[in-house]
Amino acid sequence: MLHLTYTDTIMQTAPDSIPNKVTQSGIIGINLVDYAPDASFVNFDITPYCYKGLMLKEKEFKTAMDAVNWARYTGSCVALYCSSGAILPQWVWMLLSVKLRPFAKSIIFGSTEAHRTERWVANIETADFSSLAGKKVTLRANADVPEAVYMKATEKLMPLVHTLMYGEPGLPKVIYKLQKPTTETTS
Repeated sequence: MLHLTYTDTIMQTAPDSIPNKVTQSGIIGINLVDYAPDASFVNFDITPYCYKGLMLKEKEFKTAMDAVNWARYTGSCVALYCSSGAILPQWVWMLLSVKLRPFAKSIIFGSTEAHRTERWVANIETADFSSLAGKKVTLRANADVPEAVYMKATEKLMPLVHTLMYGEPGLPKVIYKLQKPTTETTS
């Protein structure tokens, strides 16, 4: 005796090929993770170079900065900050930028996460999305993608695409849809 499960019955009655409605919809999925910066991100905390971690003694500070091996930051994206919250003159950050510029790929004042997001947004800004003109596009959901990246991608894609969605191509949330111009008739 042959025992068929519900799945077996469906498979026997289903056509040879089940159409893929996602593929047929023409929706193009973009994974913003593909635009993430490919770089090493490092912090440079100035606190250890401050007197008692709280104030700056200019001569000692400049001597200490001359002794730093800046070459170890070659090709890195460096985030400068002061973990002690000491109030420092603005020229300090300028001096650090001068020391790092020959080696670092980029330099910011702030956190490594902010720096990574800034570089990611820059990658979206320079990306060529012209092939998506007039298309239905979904930005894939991913908790690892910062909000600022989704915002920049939205800003960049809106003038190009017919429909912009968020989520997965099979079940997207429509964020923007090009409105057809309305023609008003006067009687």
